[in-house]
Amino acid sequence: FIDLCEEWLEAINGETKKEDSAEWYEKILPNLTIENIDAITHKFDAIIVDEGQDFGFQYWVLLELFLKDYDNNEFYIFADDNQNIYRGSGEFPIKSEPILLEQNLRNTNQIFNEIKGICSIDNAIEASGVDGLPVKHIAYIDDTDMLDKIETILGELVSEGITMSDIVILGTKSQKNTSLKHGFKIGPFTLVKDIRGNNELRSMTTHAFKGLESPVVILTEIDSRLFNFNEIIYIGMSRAVSLLYILAEKTIYDK
Repeated sequence: FIDLCEEWLEAINGETKKEDSAEWYEKILPNLTIENIDAITHKFDAIIVDEGQDFGFQYWVLLELFLKDYDNNEFYIFADDNQNIYRGSGEFPIKSEPILLEQNLRNTNQIFNEIKGICSIDNAIEASGVDGLPVKHIAYIDDTDMLDKIETILGELVSEGITMSDIVILGTKSQKNTSLKHGFKIGPFTLVKDIRGNNELRSMTTHAFKGLESPVVILTEIDSRLFNFNEIIYIGMSRAVSLLYILAEKTIYDK
């Protein structure tokens, strides 16, 4: 949605001076879009919002202005408060009672029960009913040890016939700060954002993988310095459909 707003503003005013700051995303950009709302020709019969927990108040105001007929058009919001890593408003413009998803439909029973135990998910939500393998917890001492552990896991997965396209490594640090830099090799596998060739392995931040899924997830870079700990753990764990590895710094398991 942010990309769309910037694209529409540039179509009207030429190149817009963008800022990579919280103030730009939360206040300046939505206010600029509202100021130019009459010049933006895009209006819709229906708007469907995914990841609604990430949207702030200003964006809800803006979205409603993009409806052709507010009283009669369709407006749907899908949201999960457990994934509110961007601290959205938490208040939605739809006042009717929400429809609650009462069953987990992505993860095996084992993964979902682990998520419930660690992240305190509402007990009313039922597991998928699909059985799988237990979640595997692995402690590491430092980044070198972490990479060695990941290489061992990958060797085991390959020996079991699992392809690289079915595996993703999810970290918590940016490319600037991570040991899982794109182009780095773990064993014979090169870490990449998007798989394009042989012996490539997808590696992303948990933030960037929000909303996506993979048969096998290796969730790592979990330590006591992690900001938004509960939300990040929840997002990372719930991306795994069938098999989940959690690699955490030894100090986490010592607590």
